[in-house]
Amino acid sequence: MNARLLTAMETEQALANLLSDLKALISGEINETPPLDGVTPLNGSPRCAVVSSRSIMESLRFNMSPRYYLQGAQADAVNSAVASCKTVTELIERLHGMEETQKVSHGEDAGTVLNERTLAVIREFIA
Repeated sequence: MNARLLTAMETEQALANLLSDLKALISGEINETPPLDGVTPLNGSPRCAVVSSRSIMESLRFNMSPRYYLQGAQADAVNSAVASCKTVTELIERLHGMEETQKVSHGEDAGTVLNERTLAVIREFIA
C-alpha cells in the first residue's frame, strides 16, 4: 500500500478516535455536573431523585419531565443527539443548535428540554 495512503488512513482513524473521545467527554461532564437546586438524587442514583415543588415551579415552562431534572438523563439525551455526528464541524453545529433551542432535536431523545447546568457545559465546549 502507498505510504501516503497509509498515512491518510491512520490520520483518519486518529481523528475518528478524537471525535469519539470528545463526544464521551461532553456527555461525561454533563453527567458529573451537580444536580439542580432542589433536586436530591436518591442513594446516589443518577436515575432517581426527589424534586422539590419549588424547583418544578421555577423550571422553564413548569417542566414536569424527570429527564429535565436528572443530569444522567440529560447526558444520555445529549449523547444520543451527537452520536450520529461524523465530523467535529457537525458536532459543533449540533451543540450550537441545542444551545439555541435549549433542547435536543436529534436522536432517540429528541424533544428533551435541557436545563441550565447542561446548557452551561455545552456553552463551555462551543465558546
